[in-house]
Amino acid sequence: MKSRITPIQWLICVMAAIGFAFDIYVLLVLPLIVRPALMELAKFRPGTPDFNTWVGLLFFVPAMAAACSV
Repeated sequence: MKSRITPIQWLICVMAAIGFAFDIYVLLVLPLIVRPALMELAKFRPGTPDFNTWVGLLFFVPAMAAACSV
């Protein structure tokens, strides 16, 4: 007996794929915007401990949120 995927299951798969696409987009664009954003918003200079801490957090938190949403 073959089980077919229902339209609701397809919808769930599509929505999950869209969510993963947004997660990947954030992680790919972040290296481009993190330095100017921290310099402008927080007035941190690159190479300082505060700058490095925030860069680490900004990479870690979205990745862990994506992993926890699975």
